[in-house]
Formats: sequence, structure tokens, C-alpha cells
Amino acid sequence: MIEGFYVITFRGHSDWGTGMLVLFNGIVAGADVGGVTYDGFYTSDDEAVDIALTLTIPPGTHLVQGIPPQSHQYSFKLETKIDLKTWLLQQPILIQTAYGPVNVIFKKIRNFPHTAYGK
Repeated sequence: MIEGFYVITFRGHSDWGTGMLVLFNGIVAGADVGGVTYDGFYTSDDEAVDIALTLTIPPGTHLVQGIPPQSHQYSFKLETKIDLKTWLLQQPILIQTAYGPVNVIFKKIRNFPHTAYGK
């Protein structure tokens, strides 16, 4: 099952970073140590995970792809299909973004606590 809490480690052209994502019931929410927030949706089957995100970058934050800090908040969309086996084996996944490629590793650290919601 893909639902749960994930640590993400990512590397771009000029830097690397870490963050956390929560996947639950088709929704993705998260943030990274640079203050970038991740909001969106996912679907999955036996072969792949499809993710559609909006990344919101706060003022003064540089991106790992080498984009310098901006004086204002901005956002961009990211849509990708990830091989499920690669995801589950915590292997680097190359994701193309509007600002350049980023390698991402998804590491599940916890299942979502369904019992807390009566499931």
C-alpha cells in the first residue's frame, strides 16, 4: 500500500535537500527544509504511481536546480508517473520539473494510522 509518511531526499543540478510527504486517500501534502510546500493528488496501481503536485516556493528560497532566490512567492506544477517497483525499492527516480531535472528517493517511514479513523 502506497499510503503513508515519506522522507524525500532530492538532488538537482546545484544542491540537494530533504523533506516529508504524506500520501493518504488520493491526497499528497508535504514540505521540505527549504520551506517549499507540496500539495496535490496521487493515484496508484500495481505498476505505477501518478502524482500531480503544486510546489509553492517562499520568498528567499533557492531551488536545487540552481534557480536563485526570488523576492516573491511563486508556484509551479509537476506531474509525473513513477514506476512502483522503483519507488518501493527506494531507488533514485529522475523527475523532470519546469526548472530542470531532480533525482528523488522516497523512503517510507510510517504507514498512515487507519485505526485512528475507525478503519
